[in-house]
Amino acid sequence: MIFDNPYIKDAHLAFVVDHFGRTVPVLVIETTVDLPESMDEVKDHPTLELIEMLAELQSFATYDDRAEFRQVRVISPHMIHPDAGHA
Repeated sequence: MIFDNPYIKDAHLAFVVDHFGRTVPVLVIETTVDLPESMDEVKDHPTLELIEMLAELQSFATYDDRAEFRQVRVISPHMIHPDAGHA
């Protein structure tokens, strides 16, 4: 399975309305870890394999007419609980 990755908690298809008023299918991926905030941190990050997979999925969504989704959105633990880990 494409989502057989220890850093992925859930993945599902959602439909959102874009700024042109069109309904767009979006692949939503919930991760178990926060992803790096800058590209400088990516090369040494333990989730490099996940980051590469997300980039491939976005490329597929953008350029392949067979894709069932047009965008990839990631939800990380920090986005769900913004104060998690802070005193």
